[in-house]
Amino acid sequence: MKYSVICDWALIVGCTCYVFVPFDSRRIREHWAKLTFILGGMVGIAKGVFGLMLDMGRVVLSIRASNIVHTYLTLVSGVLLA
Repeated sequence: MKYSVICDWALIVGCTCYVFVPFDSRRIREHWAKLTFILGGMVGIAKGVFGLMLDMGRVVLSIRASNIVHTYLTLVSGVLLA
């Protein structure tokens, strides 16, 4: 199995856990903060699923489109880290 596939699966699992963080009963958060956690988790899951489809060859793009998609996926990764 390729390293990138394992990383995509780890991202999907991690972001799925991240979605459920706001619902922890021990923490009291504002409504906007809960939405931020959920939105960040959903974007991460979508990035992981799309990256997994690209890495496993389920989606084949032209060279130009592949470069654009890779740039956007890198941008989304940076936004998720911030």
